[in-house]
This record gives sequence, structure tokens and C-alpha cells, in this order.
Amino acid sequence: MNSTPAAGENIAVLRKVHGVGQVPMARAMGISRSYLQKLEYGERPVTPPLAAAAATKLGVRVARIWGQLFTVPTTEHTQLLDALREVLRRHTLPREDVPSLDELDATLKKAAKLRAETRYVELLQMLPTALGQAMATALTAGGDAVAWGQVADLYGCAYAVAHRMGEPDRADMIVSRQAWASHQTWNPTAEAATAWNEAGTFQSAGQYDDSLAIVERAIIRYEEASGSDTGPERLVVLGSLHLRGVVLASCHRDRDATDAHLQHAKRIAAELGEKDILRHNLTFGPGNTALVRASGPHRAL
Repeated sequence: MNSTPAAGENIAVLRKVHGVGQVPMARAMGISRSYLQKLEYGERPVTPPLAAAAATKLGVRVARIWGQLFTVPTTEHTQLLDALREVLRRHTLPREDVPSLDELDATLKKAAKLRAETRYVELLQMLPTALGQAMATALTAGGDAVAWGQVADLYGCAYAVAHRMGEPDRADMIVSRQAWASHQTWNPTAEAATAWNEAGTFQSAGQYDDSLAIVERAIIRYEEASGSDTGPERLVVLGSLHLRGVVLASCHRDRDATDAHLQHAKRIAAELGEKDILRHNLTFGPGNTALVRASGPHRAL
């Protein structure tokens, strides 16, 4: 299994962590912005000179570009990962107390913000306690769908951390836990968000056909479950899945599927409006749709 995120993906994350925009990043690397986008989406290889230029601009060693972002297993990271492993293992036996609703809501918003901003170490610091508290709340809430949805969302944040820290086995376990929690919600959005992450585990393994099959199955199921609803949440979910489909179909060298998913994403983005929207750790809108279009993954076919 290829568990190491690609160099282009590492450049994208490090760039965001350091607050570097695509234009100055591309300029420092001596390439166009559109070519940088292709690198970050894995549609063009990162050559040694490009990796060196990116490392210089970001103030990191070249090894951070080629390998894991967190190459040194510090004592803090090890302890935090151990704590996350323990809360995953004890998912039905949380040790944490049930927090107030306001406290839990604030925790969920903070976790979503840290994930969106790619602040993974800070996110890892809060996840063990946050997951334990959310589980304690759900287990005492008498099957409340909202409470289980909160658990599923936090598992989605945990997946992002496990993936970025090069923990593929843990990422697989987290997706299984997320699927279990989302099934308790009877909420098609929570299940679609889980499928988005599940597809990521297959994508990391280079199994693009299976990953694409998961996304396309999720689209069909969500469309059936959501019916004629035209609200923003439905648009975000379907748009996010179709954008994932664009990348996966391109990696699988399926031109027809790539073009079909891109056309769906463009149509949905036009319906959504001018701003990208975040729902259940899924972000979609005209901004990220334009980014995928500009990166031109379909043009590499």
C-alpha cells in the first residue's frame, strides 16, 4: 500500500500551513499557477528541482516534500497518537464525561476549523478528548441522530489527521468507526461524508477503480435518499462527491467518467451561488470547482 502522501499533496498542505498563496508559490518554483495546481492534484510529477524550490520557499527540508510531513516521531506526537488509538479502541466505553451542549458545539466548530485550515497537530491534540465526549453524549442521548452525526463528523476530522500523518491502518479503522456512527444517524449526508473518506483510503492505496466505484455508489444512494431537496447541503454533498470523482476518474484514465463528473460539478456549483460552503467536513462551491477545472486533470488523459 502506498501510504505516503504524494509530494504535490505535501506541497499543498505545507503551503497552506505557511500561509503561502499559489501565485507566490508558483513564482518561487519558476512555474505557472496552473502547473502548480496540477502538481498539487498529482497530475504532474514533482521533479527534484521543483521539490528543492518548494522547500526553499517554505523553509523546510526537501525530505518534508518527498515524505511524510511529520517525519520525526516526537514524544508529543507519539503520546497523542497513542491517546487517539486508545479512544478508537474504547469507542463504546468512553471515559470522558458528557459536556454541556454549548461546550460540545464549540468543540465541533473548532475541530472543523482546524481541519479546514490543515492545522493537524492542533487537531490531534484535541481529538481524543473531543471524540470521547461526543461518544459519551451519543451513548446517553437515546439514539439521537444529531449526537451521532457529531461523532461521525469528528471521526472525519480524525481520518484527515491519520492520513496526513501516514497512518493508513489507523485511517482504515477510523473510516470503519465513522461508517458505524453515520449509520446511527439515518442521515444521508453523514453517510456520504463517510463514503468520501472511504474513497480516500482506496485512493491512497492506488486502487482508483475501487475508489471511483465507492464515490459513484455514494452519489446514487444520496440522490435516492435526498429526493427532490434542493437545499445547499444537498448541493455541497453531491458537488463534493463529483469533484472527488473527477480526480479519481482522471487517475483511473477514464475520460468519459472524468468529463461527466466535471460537468455535474460545474452545474451544481452554478446552482449553489458565489461562495464555497462547508458541511460535514465537505467543502464545495465555485471556488474549488474552478480549481479542479484549472488544474485540468482531464487534459492529462
